[in-house]
Amino acid sequence: MLKNQKSRTPENIEILKSLIKTDIMGNIDKNVELGNITPEDGAQLYRLTQVLYTRLYSAYEETEEVTDMVEQSIITFVDVFQEEKAKMEKQMAEMNKKIAEKDSEIAKLKAELSALKSGDN
Repeated sequence: MLKNQKSRTPENIEILKSLIKTDIMGNIDKNVELGNITPEDGAQLYRLTQVLYTRLYSAYEETEEVTDMVEQSIITFVDVFQEEKAKMEKQMAEMNKKIAEKDSEIAKLKAELSALKSGDN
């Protein structure tokens, strides 16, 4: 698309930017949201998109703006992923605490029931 100088117009750079942002990264986001791919896989796909983009367009200074956008999108995606992961880990810890409390309560009730049964004999 951008091999020769004439095709490296601001319009074509915007088209490239849109292609990467909406078509590639947008589909990654959408599929993570739908559960078709894991957030870890989404982060890996973002990184692979960056590698591919860098290999194809790093020699062209006109695409520097797109490079910055790709890098910022990756940082944002990873930050959001890590934030969501931390929230889930906190929720799991809270649930595990509640489960432990309920297990303790059940054990006490079983002991009381056992004591009542042995007292009836």
